[in-house]
Amino acid sequence: MFFRLGTATTLLLALDVSAAAGPVDVGALLKETEAAVEKGDDTIDKAGLRASLAAIRAKRGDRQQALELLNSAVNLALKVQPKAGPRISRWDQYFLVSHAIEEEAGLGAVADALRHAKALSDLGKNKAPEFGHVARGQAKAGDVAGTWATCDRLDAQWSERKAAALYFVLVAFAEGRRFDAALQTANRIGQIPAKNI
Repeated sequence: MFFRLGTATTLLLALDVSAAAGPVDVGALLKETEAAVEKGDDTIDKAGLRASLAAIRAKRGDRQQALELLNSAVNLALKVQPKAGPRISRWDQYFLVSHAIEEEAGLGAVADALRHAKALSDLGKNKAPEFGHVARGQAKAGDVAGTWATCDRLDAQWSERKAAALYFVLVAFAEGRRFDAALQTANRIGQIPAKNI
C-alpha cells in the first residue's frame, strides 16, 4: 500500500501546481492521498508520507495544514519504534524528524520546531540539543536575527554543535544569496574557541 501512496505523493510533488491545468484536480488528488495515508499502520513510512504531504501543502500555500501534517509526522516518527530489518533504522527516524523540524522553522513555527528539536535530542545518547535544524530552517526562510538567536541557545558545553549549526546556517544564507548574513555567520564561527570545535 505504501508503495502506491509513495508513487502518488511523488506525482503530487512533481506537479507544478501553478501550471496544472485541465483534467488534473490536484486538491482532490491530495485529499485522496492524505485519506489513504491515514488508513495505513502507524509506521515510520506513514510519518514520512505525512512529511511529504506537508511539503506539498506548503508549496500550495496551505501553511496551517502543512504545519499540522508536520506536527503529526514528527509526533508519529518519535513515537514509533523502527521495525527490525535493514530498511528502517534510528537514522531514518532521525533524518525524517530533523527535516520536518527544518520545514517547521522555515514556515515560521519556531516554537514547535524548538520543542521537536528537544524531543529529537532525547532520542540520542549524548542529549545534545538539535537546535541547528531549527536555525537552518530559519536561515532558509531569511530570518537572520531568529537564526542567530536559535544558535545562541547552544551554550559552550555544546560548542561543536554550535559550530556545525552555524556552518549549515552559513551555507543556507549563501544559497539564499544573503551574503552579508553568510559573512557575519562566518565571523560567529571564528569566535568559537578552536579547542572546543
